[in-house]
Amino acid sequence: IETRNTCNRHCWFCKFGQDRRDAEVVHMDWDTIRKIIANLRDLEFRGRVSWYGINEPLLDPRIYDIVAETREACPEAFISLVTNGDVLTRERYERLKANGVDVVGVSLYDDVVLGRVRQFADPQMKLIDMRTAAPGRLENRGGTVLRNGEQFRDDRERFLDATCER
Repeated sequence: IETRNTCNRHCWFCKFGQDRRDAEVVHMDWDTIRKIIANLRDLEFRGRVSWYGINEPLLDPRIYDIVAETREACPEAFISLVTNGDVLTRERYERLKANGVDVVGVSLYDDVVLGRVRQFADPQMKLIDMRTAAPGRLENRGGTVLRNGEQFRDDRERFLDATCER
């Protein structure tokens, strides 16, 4: 659930790396957020709740309160976030965990972020290495595409139900 339509990076494969059509920064209002949380509570939701979409969730200063209210309303839900790690600090990570997040994924786009977050990574942090492309493959956000079309056709059965390698 995306609470803010911004990211601090401009990756070529992402909408934030393209010319913006929605130059305005938009925040989901608290009434809407609380209505979503109340609906999840009323459903006794036990699934996954992720307060991010394709944005950077840590740019929303309310994210800690959003996680805390979600945890209070849905004590058995699995709450996760994925960040690019640029603004993730030990203090922010500890605050997310204290407020009820189960897992924080960190998409690693460079060695600088890896070096910094590795210092405080623990089992509740999932490091997702996005720094290098797999040999013989084209990278995209939807999954991996083989460069050789014949090889793909030959291995079609193997890839029918495959998910993104990342």
